[in-house]
Amino acid sequence: MTAFFNSTALLLVLLNPFLLIIYLTDVVQKLDQRRFNGVVVRAGLIALAVFVVFALLGDAIFVRFMQVQFASFQIFGGIVFLLIGL
Repeated sequence: MTAFFNSTALLLVLLNPFLLIIYLTDVVQKLDQRRFNGVVVRAGLIALAVFVVFALLGDAIFVRFMQVQFASFQIFGGIVFLLIGL
C-alpha cells in the first residue's frame, strides 16, 4: 500500500498545478470560466482513472499483456522527454 502512496505523491509532483497553467494558457483564453472548469475536472477524472488502473494493475498489464519490462517504458519515456527538451 505504501507503493500506491509513493506513486500518488510522484504523480502530484509531476503534475505541478502551477506549471500546468502554462500548458493551458490557450484554453484559458478561449473558454469562459465555467466551461474551462468543466474541461479541467473532466481531464482530471480521466487522468485519475488511468492512474488508478495502472497503480493497481500496472505491472500485470506490462508483463502479461504487453510482455515487456516496465523499465523499458521508463527509458523510452526519458528519451522522448529528452527529444522534446532539445
